[in-house]
Amino acid sequence: MKKNPYLYIGILNLLAAIAFVVAGFITTSTTVKYGYIGVAVLFAISALLNFKRNRSEK
Repeated sequence: MKKNPYLYIGILNLLAAIAFVVAGFITTSTTVKYGYIGVAVLFAISALLNFKRNRSEK
């Protein structure tokens, strides 16, 4: 069975993005909220790139 590290990393990045979005909605500070949402966007982009790289290796 072939290991797919990019798939696993992509899934973890997507879960981290979801966690940061939830943390952004929970927080009361506006500055911190935008920071969490910004980090979530970066994690989501990283997840998409990892999924793309996983697909291109097949």
